[in-house]
Amino acid sequence: MATIKDIAKLAGVSQGTVSNVLNGKGNVSSSKILLVQDAARQLGYAINENAKLLRKGQSKTIAVIVPNNTDIQYIDFVTSFSNQARVMGYEAFVAYSQDNPDLERELIRQFRSLVVVGIVSFTSLGQKAGIIYRNLGFDTHNVLFVERRGGSGFIGFDYEKAGADMGLQLRGSGAKRVALVVEELATNDTEFAH
Repeated sequence: MATIKDIAKLAGVSQGTVSNVLNGKGNVSSSKILLVQDAARQLGYAINENAKLLRKGQSKTIAVIVPNNTDIQYIDFVTSFSNQARVMGYEAFVAYSQDNPDLERELIRQFRSLVVVGIVSFTSLGQKAGIIYRNLGFDTHNVLFVERRGGSGFIGFDYEKAGADMGLQLRGSGAKRVALVVEELATNDTEFAH
């Protein structure tokens, strides 16, 4: 396999120039860029994109953790989020936690090694999720918890407030009986029903 040293020798430039061209850095003349690119092509040199990302310390990938790929709310969320991410120049990498805290921790570790920009999560780790994510290498400003509170970066519907507001409205209307119909009892539903 060709090395930077081989490319530099064939192109007649320094190894630093080759490195700058291959990594898109530095102030290199267009003639030297063409020499390096031609030499790299002749030698069959292929840039290792993962290594490049590790050197830069960033990617254009956002990790998304959802419990499963069968419930319509998660399917809709993943579809919408992935489309919007693509419009913004990012790629969504989706993983399924099965609502298993141990599996979610393992996914977080894997995402750390993939150098994702951030994580969007329907967390199964509860109120201490933010601390766990931080301990596993993600700053809180790079994590967004959706629908399930896990830390300061939270977006969702305030079910407890909605339930309280509806209760006040019903009490004021004189209603004697109220039914709450849900598909299956989830964490958010219990907050709503209080």
